[in-house]
Amino acid sequence: MARRHGDLSDAQAQQVKRDMQKRRARQYEDDLAMLMGQPWGRRLVYRMLFEVGGLTKPSFDGGIKCGIAAGQFMARNEGIREMAGRIFEDVQKFTPEQYLTMMGEEISSRQKELRYSSTHTPNNQE
Repeated sequence: MARRHGDLSDAQAQQVKRDMQKRRARQYEDDLAMLMGQPWGRRLVYRMLFEVGGLTKPSFDGGIKCGIAAGQFMARNEGIREMAGRIFEDVQKFTPEQYLTMMGEEISSRQKELRYSSTHTPNNQE
């Protein structure tokens, strides 16, 4: 009987599979480093984690009164937060310096927005 590719009894096939998994893991780390190495990439990751991913927001929404809908909404939010949490862990593990840069850039950007909005209110417009 011919062996199938990936058969557990085939040591060579298992080694090839392990090597492929290691290559994919290294590629993921490299891709993440490249993404976090660019200002646009850090902005994208920040948005994925905190704005879309809701990483720092509660899953519960007190505004939903129907118990079933509230539960479904909360489960949906938890799923989104779980994915954001996994990305967050990888960013901190593989690109900790770029993570700090990303957070600093976001703080700086928000400070600029606040300064601009405080000087360009309807009463202060020229």
